[in-house]
Amino acid sequence: MQYKDFTDLIASGRNIFLSGIGGVSMRALAGLLMDMGAAVYGSDREESQVLDTLRKQGAKIYTPQRADNITGASLIIRTAAVHDDNPEIVAARQTGIPVMERSEAWGLLMRGYDRAVCVGGTHGKTTTTAMLATLGMSAGLDPTVMVGGDLPEIFGTLRIGGRNLMVAEACEYKDSFLNFYPTVAMILNVEFDHPDYFSDLDAVKNSFRAFALRTPENGTVVVCGDDAEALDTVKDVNRRILTFGFSEGCDVRGVNVREGKTAGCEVYYLGEHWCTMELSVPGIHNVSNALACAAAAIALGIEPDSYARGIARYNGVGRRMERMGNISGAEIFDDYAHHPSEVETTLKMAKSRAEGRVLCVFQPHTYSRTASLLHDFAAALSYADKVMICPIYSARETDTLGVSAQSLAQLIPGALVANSLEEAADWVIEEACAGDTVITMGAGDVYKTAQIIAQKGVERMHIISVREEPEYKAAAIRYFQQVFATDKNAKVYENCISYSLHTDAPLPHWYLLEDEDKIVGCAGMITNDFISRQDIWPWICAVYITPEYRGRALGGVLLNKAKADAREAGFKKVYIATGHIGYYENFGFKHIGTGYRPWGESSRIYEGDTSDIK
Repeated sequence: MQYKDFTDLIASGRNIFLSGIGGVSMRALAGLLMDMGAAVYGSDREESQVLDTLRKQGAKIYTPQRADNITGASLIIRTAAVHDDNPEIVAARQTGIPVMERSEAWGLLMRGYDRAVCVGGTHGKTTTTAMLATLGMSAGLDPTVMVGGDLPEIFGTLRIGGRNLMVAEACEYKDSFLNFYPTVAMILNVEFDHPDYFSDLDAVKNSFRAFALRTPENGTVVVCGDDAEALDTVKDVNRRILTFGFSEGCDVRGVNVREGKTAGCEVYYLGEHWCTMELSVPGIHNVSNALACAAAAIALGIEPDSYARGIARYNGVGRRMERMGNISGAEIFDDYAHHPSEVETTLKMAKSRAEGRVLCVFQPHTYSRTASLLHDFAAALSYADKVMICPIYSARETDTLGVSAQSLAQLIPGALVANSLEEAADWVIEEACAGDTVITMGAGDVYKTAQIIAQKGVERMHIISVREEPEYKAAAIRYFQQVFATDKNAKVYENCISYSLHTDAPLPHWYLLEDEDKIVGCAGMITNDFISRQDIWPWICAVYITPEYRGRALGGVLLNKAKADAREAGFKKVYIATGHIGYYENFGFKHIGTGYRPWGESSRIYEGDTSDIK
């Protein structure tokens, strides 16, 4: 299908069906197609929050995948995980409905942009794409972005910008990126991966070489000058080559590298100082990714000071050492690493920053990758202090190789095997101590382990109503004094706690959140008649969670308790006056305007329905 045929189909309003619509790249594609006016519907294997979001945007989605789902479709677009034996694809072939690969659709859409930066490499694609997106927005380029992880700055995986520039992640699996049309092709590194498709490293290099040649004759190929295989891949490519890295001879070179809680370096271009890079994230691998972005910025004509400002604004992307919460004083992170090099890099960085041990819950991804790289995985995982191996995530494969989690665990001293993600979560809860770093790791659904840990942590929490358990009054006042020591309303809170113990009125209530005899959070609910005799409204106030317990929706636990008590007292609505933006919407509150707290301070006002308990 040609570009005009595709855009005519989109404009016609005929149905376009996306098989596997919930995938990272597919959901971004669905969003862009709907923005262009297409009638989009699709399917996935099971329900998810992603599907709910797409439905709200206007897509009709079926689960599970069945032949009759495609009725009425003019075109099927499928993800790489949907094979020819999928019932929807079988039905499409039988009825003559054309089937297009996801990468082909993205490639056709890419032709509608003046410039396209396509980020390829065995590792680092998502992070580098996210960095480029942040940089491009900061520089005023208004990029359209497709990235393989949730980027907070664009509220997901897709940003719809202007037609001047597209920034897109480019995957080598099944030669997908050979459907793209880059004006700048980036090759971050080249290693053997995807053994179910590529026979050996030479096959991988041939694919990347063909990707580089997808650029026009006046295009640019950005390649890592520290990676011998990447350099060998482009040695005969007759395009402008910009190398980046730390080695002498790199066109864009990082020197005087700084590492710690954040990282940075001095950036030189063709031997001249170009700018000072200061990142907001740690890790020398992120410095390398940012140097790749510097080379792309040069190719795009972005000025050094604009690059420096933009790259400093990057704060991370989903599932790349993403902080998920805390358990027993141990921090929990989730990371997408699923290749030995990625695993080693992530664990080394974690070890360099951890106060205590590094505990890793690893879920191998695909049988073919696990079998081909088994000993490399074992060596990489040995950087963790404790390792739990989960069952292999099969993705698109069936086990024909006889490899298992046990096969990997027996190569790692002291490693254990979990039969399920819940069993792995229970191990973390039992094993983790204050100061430890826990990382759930893999490209499958191992992130659910962190969610299970957080939920189990919530379940063991105890909400104390000071009114119902007055023996906690002194503890409550001490905690409020500690938390709100510099808050001019602290005395008001203290007086309200005392008042709640000496009134027959249904409110106020004061709550403490207790974790194993430790107070870790608080909230209050008062009525405005205690401050001024007007119409009686319940106000939730003083919501606070001890910092190391944040990131687990514990504030929502307290808010739900307050809503329930307000409902029992006969109130249909509760209110919050706060300076926070965005937080309370997560728990069913809506911003209704600006007003005043009961004691006169100007704030944003949120309203919650007591029948809506999140």
